[in-house]
Formats: sequence, C-alpha cells, structure tokens
Amino acid sequence: MTTALAPRPDAGTTHGARVRLEGVTRTFGRGRDARPALAVLDVDVAPGELVVLVGPSGCGKSTALNLVAGFLEPTRGRVLVDDVPVRGPGVDRGVVFQQPRLFPWLTVRDNVALGPRLAGAGRRERTELAQATLELVGLPDAGDRRPWELSGGMQQRAAIARALVGRPRVLLMDEPFAALDALTRERLQEELLHLWATTGTTVLFVTHSVDEAAFLGTRALVFSASPGRVVVDHRLRDVPAPGADDARDRDRDDPATAAHREVLRTAVRGSAA
Repeated sequence: MTTALAPRPDAGTTHGARVRLEGVTRTFGRGRDARPALAVLDVDVAPGELVVLVGPSGCGKSTALNLVAGFLEPTRGRVLVDDVPVRGPGVDRGVVFQQPRLFPWLTVRDNVALGPRLAGAGRRERTELAQATLELVGLPDAGDRRPWELSGGMQQRAAIARALVGRPRVLLMDEPFAALDALTRERLQEELLHLWATTGTTVLFVTHSVDEAAFLGTRALVFSASPGRVVVDHRLRDVPAPGADDARDRDRDDPATAAHREVLRTAVRGSAA
C-alpha cells in the first residue's frame, strides 16, 4: 500500500500543481438581479506556492477559491490545474472550510477516511491512510474519539487531515483559523507551514487578516471591493527548497514581516475605499 502523505518527492521537485485563472469572471443571478462577484481575474500560481488571498468582506476571495475547487463555474474565462480545465470537484484538490464540518456520528478516524472509502479503498487501507494523516497533523491518539469530544483547534486539525488524506496537489483553505482563539490560531498557522513543507502541496489560503497573510504566504493577492479583482500582487518570500522547513525560522515580529504587513494593510485599506 502507498503511504497517503509521503514527504516531497526528490530534491528539486514538488508535489504541488500549477493553478491558473485566465480571464475569469463570475456573476450571480440574471437580468436585473445579476450581481457581479468577480471582475476579470488573471492569476498564475506556481507549483508549491502558498498564496494568500486577502481583501475586504464580500470582495470575491471565497468565490475565487470555490471556482478552483470546482464548486462554481466561471461566467467567463477558465480555471486550470496543471493545464487541465476544472470541470468540477476532484481528488487533486482538497478543501478546508472555516468550520470543520465533521460528521458527529462518525469517529475522527472515519471522518478522515471518508474520502478513501468513497473512492473504493478497503477498510484496512483507508484506516491506515487516515491514521497516517492524523499523525501528520498531530492527532495520533484522536482517531477513536467523536468530533464533539475535541477542542476547536483539534477539530480543525481533523478537517485538514480529511482534506489531505488523498494527497491532493492543491489545498484550498477558506479562513480555516478565523473562528479560533488567538493562541490556537498562531499554533495552527505554524503547523500549516510544517505540513506545507512536508507535502509540497500548492496552497491557496483566504483570510481577512493582514497579520496572517504576511506570516504565512509566499505571495499575497489583495482583492478590491466587489466586484473583486486583484489590485496588488505582493511577493512576501521565496518558496523554500523541496524538503526544507522554514517555519521555525519565521518571526512574526522581524522587520521584513512587519514591512510586508504594512504594505498589505495599506493595500487592503485602499482596496476597500
């Protein structure tokens, strides 16, 4: 059996996929009720990047994420993952929502194993896959518990495990830490960086927090007010070399991070005007 979440492939390669939005627009409703959510988006995310989408409420960040997930179709333009047009949800993309959305009647392990089960994996295989992924996210002993027995942070770890169990090439995260307390949020941010370094997955991460964006991302895309478009594409840091884990070296208060934070804060304020 293949391990669900092996480390990055050989040095010089990455597990992540390239993501492109080409001339993408999205309008909800028709006729007089039509409401444009996204103006023209042209975005190119390189394999293995961690790109943060930040901007005012209602600017279309989550809509853009849902287009990549395949939950929505663009009104115009196209979305591609490794040059393949997105036609709907797929196993190459995992999604983590703001709320964990775990099934309360299933154990944590069975929640994580649900994807492999639906894909036809046998009981032993999906149990081993789920357990390996729970260990990766720091929940090695939580498999037999029910979601309601876990803290909010542990539930979100389980939700991340469920998204990662199939080893997707793109991980889409829609404000996954917004509902957590500040300390838990910071701890999970650091754990996310470790998971990203371990798996090499391309990550698109939606947030309202410029602090979170400046700390996590390799790039930050600042969206305008609705209809959303990218008004600033700001490089935060280089993508680490395959196999490297730079999470331990990141300092929330170092001058570079503070400078990035101010650039993003200014851009977000301007975009909401």
